[in-house]
Amino acid sequence: EAPPLQEMEEIPREEMLRGEKELLGFYLTGHPLDEYREEVRAYATHSPGAVAGYKGARPVSVAALVDQLRFRDGKRGRIAFLTLSGVSDSCEATVWPESLEKCAAVLGSGKPLLFTGRVQNGRGEPRFCVEKAEPLEEIRKRSGLRLRFTVTGEGLPPELFTGLVALLGKHPGNAPVFVE
Repeated sequence: EAPPLQEMEEIPREEMLRGEKELLGFYLTGHPLDEYREEVRAYATHSPGAVAGYKGARPVSVAALVDQLRFRDGKRGRIAFLTLSGVSDSCEATVWPESLEKCAAVLGSGKPLLFTGRVQNGRGEPRFCVEKAEPLEEIRKRSGLRLRFTVTGEGLPPELFTGLVALLGKHPGNAPVFVE
């Protein structure tokens, strides 16, 4: 007879996803960027895979994870070479010394980041040159995403409000909710 199974606490989602990636080489039950869909939609101008085809001069923003991080010493200082991975695609990126000083601390964090920079279409393949990297978690805190319900009309049943409050209570999120 098999011994009884012990009850265990659920593994935190972030830890489970990290374990999937290490063990399988890919995410199975989700992606770390899933939690930040609204921020990605609001702030990312391109997916990692779409960066290579961009020919414009305007800055580009990409939400991704640092899949690989390599350093090399160049003439003007230390340079970082990154492989950025999104939910379904990836790209190569370079962080030059002047930008590396500003964003080095977050590059190895393992957290979902928003990378901002420009695409250089110089020698060979286009290269995404990162000028800034910021955790999506910090952008969420700063952005102040809010959900506001405005209810108009007289004589609305009170059950409408209690039902709304119950629904919101069952599905808490990170954004504050206001009902007017």
